[in-house]
This record gives sequence, structure tokens and C-alpha cells, in this order.
Amino acid sequence: MLQLELGYSSDAVFMGRKDSIAAPYLMPGLSYYHKSGFFANASLSYLLSSDQNRIDLVLLGAGYLLNFDDWSAGLMVSKYFYDKESYSVLTEVEGAIAGMINYDMGFAETTLLVSSYLNSSDVPDFFTDLSVGAPFYFNNRKILVTPTVSVQAGSQNFYEAYYQSSRLGNRKGKSNPNNSSSESSNINIESAKNFEFLAIEVSVPIFVTLERFVISASPAYVFPQNPSTIIINGETQNEQLENSFYVNLSIGYFIDLSSKK
Repeated sequence: MLQLELGYSSDAVFMGRKDSIAAPYLMPGLSYYHKSGFFANASLSYLLSSDQNRIDLVLLGAGYLLNFDDWSAGLMVSKYFYDKESYSVLTEVEGAIAGMINYDMGFAETTLLVSSYLNSSDVPDFFTDLSVGAPFYFNNRKILVTPTVSVQAGSQNFYEAYYQSSRLGNRKGKSNPNNSSSESSNINIESAKNFEFLAIEVSVPIFVTLERFVISASPAYVFPQNPSTIIINGETQNEQLENSFYVNLSIGYFIDLSSKK
């Protein structure tokens, strides 16, 4: 089965972290699903900021998903290709591997996602994302609403690499009004290698199925935790984190490759 999808994200937020400049994306994508559980996908993220219109990210992925009655589990690998001018907090990430296990209790679903991201400094990050959602079906199960709370934790080597390339005077290219000096700041995050509680996210994913079309909307509010201590050229400052609201929208069309004409 093929899925053609067009998505929109109002901002790039990861583990409660984001850039000071919003990064709204338009995201066309293509996914392939085999009955064995194998899947593969490819997508583009086109940055919609008025002075930044460009393909900011090309993302390729493949994995395997298994279902066992009330349980499901999966494994996925991804490859990231960010534009050199990108200011996403994941701009220095080059690849990722993630494992997922889900248990459906009927009145609630629990999902544990464990992942590792490799960035340009070759120091990997490890993350966990534990979420609990309560599914509500309407209109003969054509509409699904799942209020969800997730708790996110991990290390922050990706964030240190992002700061070194994209924040506080180091912004790459013309997108940084402060980048008038040829010298870059030496920036380190004191606890980048520590595994810490990073964010709580509350979301309400909504899915509407119309024959071969699936329309989704997922508004989310994120409460970041554990602000970093940042060392800039030997001077220490405490990071100021802000709560974030963002929304993901998408419309997908499924093509059954096994159907006979």
C-alpha cells in the first residue's frame, strides 16, 4: 500500500526545545507499507518563513512493524539531510534509530518510544518518550480523538551542537543578523551528556477517515523541563525556556497496490 501525504507543522519543537525563530514547514511525503510489516518513507520539509523559503530537510526512513493482538512493536532507522542554513534544533542530526512498543488496553493506549540520534559531533543522544492516550471513536469509528500526555527524557548533545552552529552569534549564513563577525562563540552545555527529564507534552490528535483519505490534526502544548546551563566563551548563563504551542496538520491518500482493476 502507498500513502501520499501533505502535512503542515507550525513550528519545529523537539523535546521541548526550539529555535527563537519559528520554523513552519510544508511537508509532502510518500510512504510504502507491505503486509509483512516492512515500511519505508520519504519526505521534504519546505520552510515557509517569509525570508527563508527553501527545502530545509529531506528525510528518508525505513522500518518494520509487528502486531500481536493488543500489542504492537516496531523498529525504524532514519537519515536526515538538513540545509546548511537550517536553524531547526535538530539541524546537526544526521541519523536516528528508534524502537517502539505499544499496548492497547481498550480504554487507553500506552506507547514507549526509545531512540538514539547521531549528530555531526559523532556523540549520540538517547531518548525515551512515554505516552498515554485515551481513544474516543465517533461516527461509526470514522473519527478518532485521542487526548494524550507524554513524558520525554534524554541527553542534549544534539542541542549543544545546534547552539554551536545556530545560536548566540554562530547562526550560519544570512539568517543571523548578529553574524557580522568572522569569529564564532565557543558554546557548551554543561549537562549535555546527562540523561534528564526534558519535557511534558499534552496533545489531542484527531483523525478523520473518508474512504481512502485520512485527515489529521494534532494541536500540542509543551512544557519544557530542566533548563540548561550554557557556557559561552567561559562565561556561564542559565537558559530561559518557554512553554510552546504548535499544531501538525496532514491529509493522506492511500493506494491499495493489491487491488485488481
